[in-house]
Amino acid sequence: MTMLYTPSFLLEGGTSLQSEVVFGEASLIPPVVLALLAIGAAYFTTRLVAKKRLLNS
Repeated sequence: MTMLYTPSFLLEGGTSLQSEVVFGEASLIPPVVLALLAIGAAYFTTRLVAKKRLLNS
């Protein structure tokens, strides 16, 4: 009986379900912003370390 069953995927309004599922969108902006913040942090950290080395020498 289960082998012969064909389910109906109609909603209450008589429309069928979508065949594609959208899970979300990928955006380029957050990774770019994160990369720029990391570059800035690395730049200023190396300058701070270099300045401390010059003062201690």
